[in-house]
Amino acid sequence: MVAGVLVAASLVCVGSAVLRHQGRVAAVLFGAALAASAADEAGAGHTFHDVAVALAFAGVIAMVLIRLGRPGFNPANPPGFSTHERRNDGVAYPGPRGARLPYWCVGMDWTDAPAVVQAAKAEGYIAVVTYPSNPREGHHINFRREPLFKPLFKPLQRGSRGPRVLMLTRRLSALVSPANHEPYLDGARPTFDAATEDAVRRFQSEHKQLVDGIYGPLTHKQLITSRRRQRRHGA
Repeated sequence: MVAGVLVAASLVCVGSAVLRHQGRVAAVLFGAALAASAADEAGAGHTFHDVAVALAFAGVIAMVLIRLGRPGFNPANPPGFSTHERRNDGVAYPGPRGARLPYWCVGMDWTDAPAVVQAAKAEGYIAVVTYPSNPREGHHINFRREPLFKPLFKPLQRGSRGPRVLMLTRRLSALVSPANHEPYLDGARPTFDAATEDAVRRFQSEHKQLVDGIYGPLTHKQLITSRRRQRRHGA
């Protein structure tokens, strides 16, 4: 009976660890416990029962250590500071670490991030991808509702000129692409030229946005978030 329970528990824990891309040590321990439990069920000897119990116990300890903050958790979701409900490192949502998020802010995981970002925009939400280059967090999207009284934000596009273009191109020149680790632009300029449009398009593509080369509110919010990420975590 005990061995049968261990078999079921091991299957669940191994599947969970593999699907979440973490806890590989725990997965190995639970897998070994599963094998020993199966051998015990087959009548290979009582020793296998004791081995299965020991390995399963070690696997539980390994999983607990992981959840307590040892290396292996996703960057946006350390135990107790998940951006699904709380502020984490100040990148997705500025503010004190661990502080609760308002009801209109939430982090969610989606398989088709680009489509979700556009769908959220259509529903009046601002959605940004905080860690686009991380294989474990590229699907994590942070949502916030647009303020009721939105400041006037005139989109910038090819041909635009002025101090806002200068600020945009300065930021693009300082921000490093997560794909090739090179700045998006080679210097600030007062005119939204072809090189600036290409830089905006590459930035949008790498951050799951609609690639139109226009610097609108959503791209602006994503750029601000990406700059915070780079300042806190580097390129």
